[in-house]
Amino acid sequence: MKNVFLIYAFSLVFFSLNAQMSKKISGKVTDMGTPLPNVKINIKGQQENTRTDEKGRYMIRASVGDWVLYTHPGMKEVNILVEDVTSVLNIEMYADIVELDEIIVEKRKPRTNKELELEYATNKNLVKTTYGILDKNRVSTQMQIIEGKDLIPFGTSFLQALTLQPNFFGRVDIVNDRVYARRGDRIPAIYDLDGMVLTDAPVHLGIDDIDRIAILSGMGVVAKYGLRANTGGIVVINTKSGSGGSVTEPGTDKPYDYAKLRNNIYNGQVDNARFGQSVSKPIKELLSATTEEKALQTFKDQMKLYGSSPYYLMQVSDIFYEKWHNKNESDKILNMVNERFANNAVVLKALAYTYEERGDLNSALELYEEIFILRPSYAQSYRDLANAYVERGEYKKAMNLYARYHTSRKTDTITKLSGIDSMMRTETNNAIRTWAERVNRKNTDVEEVERDFWPIRIVLEWNDSEAEFDVQFVNPENRYFVWSHSMFKTPERINGEKTKGYSSEQFLIDESLPGKWDINVKYLGNKGFEPTYFKMTVYYDYGMPSQRQNSKVFKLHEKNLYKKILSFNQSALAFTD
Repeated sequence: MKNVFLIYAFSLVFFSLNAQMSKKISGKVTDMGTPLPNVKINIKGQQENTRTDEKGRYMIRASVGDWVLYTHPGMKEVNILVEDVTSVLNIEMYADIVELDEIIVEKRKPRTNKELELEYATNKNLVKTTYGILDKNRVSTQMQIIEGKDLIPFGTSFLQALTLQPNFFGRVDIVNDRVYARRGDRIPAIYDLDGMVLTDAPVHLGIDDIDRIAILSGMGVVAKYGLRANTGGIVVINTKSGSGGSVTEPGTDKPYDYAKLRNNIYNGQVDNARFGQSVSKPIKELLSATTEEKALQTFKDQMKLYGSSPYYLMQVSDIFYEKWHNKNESDKILNMVNERFANNAVVLKALAYTYEERGDLNSALELYEEIFILRPSYAQSYRDLANAYVERGEYKKAMNLYARYHTSRKTDTITKLSGIDSMMRTETNNAIRTWAERVNRKNTDVEEVERDFWPIRIVLEWNDSEAEFDVQFVNPENRYFVWSHSMFKTPERINGEKTKGYSSEQFLIDESLPGKWDINVKYLGNKGFEPTYFKMTVYYDYGMPSQRQNSKVFKLHEKNLYKKILSFNQSALAFTD
């Protein structure tokens, strides 16, 4: 087995050199499927730029780590991070619609502070002040906001961190622990900290405790804060301890559940066709073969035209594995994919999913080691390899990777985490517990590890970071919640995933709603032409000795149709075929 850790330093050097190499990126820009000409495309921070032609096509050169910006009058701008495998980016742009606060037929009532309170957790344009909640889109004053999670750690105070923020840089001066909201003025700002007005900066405040910061300046602040605000401006600070927990569910003393399903009755409208039913012409030809010998000859003939597509080869492998039960031929084709696309981490991940689904954990582990070498700076590389070691029972190797990840990411046991950091903490704790229980270790450190128990834990993974989709959860009360993963609805989430380098998410379901759940998926594409491999794993009694799991891999290709992929309750599940 490869010694991943000895070659880690070499891999970092290789990745750094690879990131500097310029390559060609091409594609097509559309608006509701119609080619969009004259879209400006440029590399952020560089002079390199181009425009789409009359058919919406373009070509531009970029390097790994560059951000490609697409802009067009009246359309929302699109930002895409260039990765090691990026070569085709087909972009769908959407109209930049500005919602009017009032309409002629019916005047919209201003939202109450209570209504804004309910929105605060999910609306990043709101800040809490001593005079109530302010909405950036409705105030008459100048206002810039940054969320605490986006602060770049620097120095010991939040003021030092602000000096690196592009949101504020160039708009404010920060000198000797004082903020000057008007550049050039020498009168410092005052502070509104969780509703308390202060004249001195709360320099003791740690970055980890900040939920949101806003800079208010201009004449509009005078009406609320008086003339002193007109001179230096206001720095509004909402902390995590001071911003949450005050809103309760109506009629109860329980915290308001922002994820609760409201006004969304499920009507059962899904496409019952299974994923992959709409197959390509060569695959149809292979499936129609009446004997294995004819299928082998057809495959040999097709290789001249389609052998350069890894996904064609993996589909052929599935046919020989599932229809003809020829594991040797199937494995031979998968080995061909591994050899021909050894430098493509996206293809290798789809290959690893395939091996895992077939129960070949050794081959999957080898692929995750190869991906780690290709992408040593990706968070997902750590998670996948560590989990592969756990599946093989190699806990010491897994613990080394988990520990290195938490050290490099500076995660701890107090800070509330999200995304890949939250998943890694959950899986680290579970692996420690499982390891201790299987070898009957009596260790104080293990006893202090928090047990993360959930009746149902669902993990979604996808091989291509450009993949866009909606996942619809339908609960036993026939209400649904949609988790969106698209550049139209959640561009910040996707860009955050690509910056950290991960493509997975977990969902934890407790026992409060027993009964049948359904999960439907609507695929929206991946800016290219190949399918996306989408892996779903369901864990029962997660974190307990009785923990068990089941996984299935779906090839997403058909777009814009909800398809049911899973039904489950607290004791049993059924994936769709």
